Amino acid sequence: MTRERLFFLDTDIGPDCDDAAALAILLHLCKSGAGRVIGITHCTGSLYGLAAIDAICRRFRVSVPTGTCNVRGFLSEGPALRYTPVIAARCAHGFPPDGPQPDCVDALKQALSGVPDGSVTMIAIGPMINLARYLREEPALMRAKIGRIVCMAGAFEADAAFTEWNVEMDIPSARYVAGHWKGPLDFCPFEALADVLTGACLAKRPEHPVAIAYREYTDGAMLRPSWDLGTVAAAVNGPEAPFEWSAPGTIAIDARGRTTFTAHPDGRHRYLRRAGSAGDGARHIEALLERAINDQP
Repeated sequence: MTRERLFFLDTDIGPDCDDAAALAILLHLCKSGAGRVIGITHCTGSLYGLAAIDAICRRFRVSVPTGTCNVRGFLSEGPALRYTPVIAARCAHGFPPDGPQPDCVDALKQALSGVPDGSVTMIAIGPMINLARYLREEPALMRAKIGRIVCMAGAFEADAAFTEWNVEMDIPSARYVAGHWKGPLDFCPFEALADVLTGACLAKRPEHPVAIAYREYTDGAMLRPSWDLGTVAAAVNGPEAPFEWSAPGTIAIDARGRTTFTAHPDGRHRYLRRAGSAGDGARHIEALLERAINDQP
């Protein structure tokens, strides 16, 4: 019997709108038979993140353990509030900003309780503040239940001095995860998806929470790079053309947040590479997004 594929998402929904689309794609793919989402956590201090997550989950009739990092000053002001308060005001959800904000570690423990060992793929599409905390506070649980971690993070084929945003926002946590997670670790880096622009299909569903996120964040332009969308797609479906995994090796992160990759056959790390055009990548991911937002309960 084939073991069910399980997914746990950690997202910084708020500072960019691609998290909203990535969540919708993950929920759609799982609803279509790719596996099951068992938990979702939020990795900024914003009081509106859980509301946005829940509003999107309700579109798919999904209810799973959910929690946030509860670090109030972390990525919780200014640009981080461009669309999540609007979603909270316009869409049904269960997390008012003046209400309880469940803790991410509690959500992790609830989600992983009772699942088969090694059955969960953890997908991280924000800074690694939560992942580092999980590894520090629940190392045995992480080792037992998580079979692989897939992160939107790093840059390997861009300017050597460049520090990717998810890493830059919390360099110590990113270094901790890369150094202490001993299982398979895949990075989906900046350069693979930076010029893969998607979101045009959202104009057809203006009241969908994902469309609200893109419209508010882009001032109506709707198009954004597909960093988080591509990460979810690669984690669930594998890197479909024009994307591919690198050879195995080891990822290292220095004190300035710069990421390097050293190939060797026994390595447990990989990174996503684009083997074709940005246009091909955009058409592939846009089609996934369009199916997701047209997915009705």
